[in-house]
Amino acid sequence: RGDTHNNLGLALTQLARYGEAERNFSLALELMPTDARVHVNIAALHASQKQLVRAEASLRQAVKIAPKMLVARRRLALLLGRRGNVVDAIVQLRAIVALAPDDSEAHSLLGGALASQGKLAPAMPHLLKAVTLKPNDAKALVNLGGAFAASGQPAKALGPLRRSIALHPTANAYFNLNLALRQLGRVDEAKKALRAAEQLRRSTHKP
Repeated sequence: RGDTHNNLGLALTQLARYGEAERNFSLALELMPTDARVHVNIAALHASQKQLVRAEASLRQAVKIAPKMLVARRRLALLLGRRGNVVDAIVQLRAIVALAPDDSEAHSLLGGALASQGKLAPAMPHLLKAVTLKPNDAKALVNLGGAFAASGQPAKALGPLRRSIALHPTANAYFNLNLALRQLGRVDEAKKALRAAEQLRRSTHKP
């Protein structure tokens, strides 16, 4: 019966019937208090209602119950990053890559998080690993190119950034390309990249 209430709670969450979902999850918890899946699903319910503090608490409980549950750690890392707690997000991402060394997304996220903290040297192996595991991951390529530019290696940044743009053009990719080109003294190309970044940013934020 606990699984039934858990599954029903998840389905009701997806239908935005939050009160009914919460009641079913409460029943599931009474029957299966140490089932990490229930806590992960409760976190999804809270996140759907923008209750991020409660969502974080549920995910931390899930990780405490099941330390090797990758989905719980990944969602916790993403939520922590969303809330600006990059240091704790890095802790979760390090745990994921320790448990799953070939998880390209985790390597990309970890490298990006480390780079955002100015820790470029430890970030680089994770970013390179992410691109090795998944060569067509546009976001991983942007992270790698941005890290090369930030670490004073603009020539190495061009390849990953241009490949990312070819796969999925974003304002962030063009902005990083602008920075790398400026470092190389290629001002006209840099201006062109910056215009493309601004154009994409404006189109993304159109009402």
